[in-house]
Amino acid sequence: MPVFRIRGTILIIENFIILITIYKTKNLMLTNTHQDYINKVSKILENLEEKGEIMILSQSSEIISKLIIHSIAEETLEKRLESDFIIECNIPHLLDAISSQLSSIFKEDKENSDKIVNKFYHNLLRRLTMQQVAELLHHEGAFEIALRSYYSIKLGNEDYLDLNYLDWRKQYYSQLK
Repeated sequence: MPVFRIRGTILIIENFIILITIYKTKNLMLTNTHQDYINKVSKILENLEEKGEIMILSQSSEIISKLIIHSIAEETLEKRLESDFIIECNIPHLLDAISSQLSSIFKEDKENSDKIVNKFYHNLLRRLTMQQVAELLHHEGAFEIALRSYYSIKLGNEDYLDLNYLDWRKQYYSQLK
């Protein structure tokens, strides 16, 4: 497995899986949106590849950039740092994974799945902080949040934390057997 050292950063590449430790995360994050973060990391990776310092074994540096940002956000959540910019930049990645799960589970087209998940996300933001939402999404995982989104938004049930939801989920799981 090739290991590349880049000025305080260790980048390990194996089968397109990236593990990264960044000594000063804020140096990479200069703007305020998820796509800007991805673009910035992609540009850095492309520049390093052009200089011959690393070799990118993927057709798109954006895939690697998304994994890097996701890894940073997970590490931030695990250590419970008070850094909202990292958490905010990971939310789109999580929502995309949830939407893909919802589409797969309930055979919804991707556009409709995106709308359902986005509406559920905005409902969460009305009562939780950004950090609480991020922790909920990470903790529960894409599958569970996809179920909650579908139950709440598509089926029109306001409370997904009641016994009715648990009964509905139990019935859903029994159909899988």
